[in-house]
Amino acid sequence: MAETYRPRRGSLAYKPMRRAQRPYPQLKVPEGYIPDDMSMGGFGGYKAGMSRVLSKEQAQGVTKEIARPVTIVECPPLMAYGIRLYYDGWKHGQYGPQPAGDYVIENVSRYVQRKSDVSAKTTIDDLDSENIDGIVDVRLLVHSQPWRSGMKKTPEILEMPLKGAVVEKLETAQSLVRKEMRVHDLFTEGQYVDAVGVTKGKGTQGAVQRHGVKPLQSKTRKISRKAGTIGGWHPSFTSWRVPQAGQTGYTTRTENNKLIMQLGADPEEVNPAGGFKQYGEVSSDYVMLKGSLPGVPQRFILLRPAIRNQQQEQVQLTYIAR
Repeated sequence: MAETYRPRRGSLAYKPMRRAQRPYPQLKVPEGYIPDDMSMGGFGGYKAGMSRVLSKEQAQGVTKEIARPVTIVECPPLMAYGIRLYYDGWKHGQYGPQPAGDYVIENVSRYVQRKSDVSAKTTIDDLDSENIDGIVDVRLLVHSQPWRSGMKKTPEILEMPLKGAVVEKLETAQSLVRKEMRVHDLFTEGQYVDAVGVTKGKGTQGAVQRHGVKPLQSKTRKISRKAGTIGGWHPSFTSWRVPQAGQTGYTTRTENNKLIMQLGADPEEVNPAGGFKQYGEVSSDYVMLKGSLPGVPQRFILLRPAIRNQQQEQVQLTYIAR
């Protein structure tokens, strides 16, 4: 009987599979993909858990109620506490844009002071908006407020990209500093977003678990749960394409085209009896996204406008499992 053929398992699109430096990623938005009605390039929240909803959708020309899995992301307000300027590092023999200085508010939260040395930075009043020669980018410094959700965590410090030229970015940043921003101010129901997060860590695993290769036959010499060969003797070279053991999980991944099923400010609409497993009850604003998201409960998820899909859909929910 002929052997069945299947394509190689374990996508090489996720190479290199290195461990993330921190449990939440940086927000990167390509230039020109921030909508005009958005003040900054994205928002962040904490993954609470998954649920199930019924929604009215068109299927083969007939309106039907279809069950969809959804993920609840709690999004307490983000606080803008500073501005970071960047200069062109290529002109000075450096790689890419380099930080030119941070300007923060006077009364920064004590939780942020524990995590970042804001005392060594200049205040926002010292920023001269007229003298920005050599500045190529302006970012808004924000921090999360996990205590608004009842979690005992240190806040996440983020750089939020802004839209427009350098002068426009600086004006936008100065208007947003010292303010709290809510998720309703950026996103709407029926909008597609990209979710960026750090996946669940699984430690060091072999090639079978890490890449999904098929175990060798039982009569194979030595180890059977590995690749058949990692390269020739001459030349003695091992390609990066060869599946080998190493760090599995805890990597930064982006889930594209996640539909916002619902934006809510009433947590009782989604809280199950006893709260979400390993998370508890949602106590502030939340976003309901279609499908699953990377990471474990309480992990910080960044949401940005969808790069590949800018469509808007009508969402009609008829039932939310609780």
